[in-house]
Amino acid sequence: MCMSIDISYTILATAGVEVPNIWPGINLLPGIESGKKIRRDMIFGEARARDIANLHKP
Repeated sequence: MCMSIDISYTILATAGVEVPNIWPGINLLPGIESGKKIRRDMIFGEARARDIANLHKP
């Protein structure tokens, strides 16, 4: 699973920029190159009431 926070992390890592360990994203390039599944411990998501047409059936 890829999250939007992984994109900036991957771009910087690919460009050779050292990414701080405190960033929540991961570098997707090793998974893309190897074809192996990307494993992660957690995911981040957000939903706002105004974005959901029916709160009882999102």
